[in-house]
Amino acid sequence: MGSAYGILGHKNVSTTVVTAYNVPAATQSVVSSLTVCNTGTASVSFSAAVVSAGGNIGNDNYLYYNLTIPGNDTFISTVGITLSAGEQIRVVGDTATALSVMVFGVEIT
Repeated sequence: MGSAYGILGHKNVSTTVVTAYNVPAATQSVVSSLTVCNTGTASVSFSAAVVSAGGNIGNDNYLYYNLTIPGNDTFISTVGITLSAGEQIRVVGDTATALSVMVFGVEIT
């Protein structure tokens, strides 16, 4: 088994749900942290969910829901979650600009 540590995914976030990280086939992942950066000056809210392979976001999938980040600030979460092939971290914001998300951890093949 091989392990690769580092940035697992990163995306700009808007009012459309984006997949910040999708676990590759034949891979397991340990997500160590999730950061959401508000590069704008106004407060912005975001939601983040973990979705099963081929699944959709439901109320039982949310890690964070409508969490507000002040302007020019960053939300950092040490999550320590394990994911299997095809599972995803999806994120959506309440504005079309100003948010970026990064997922850090390890992929195990």
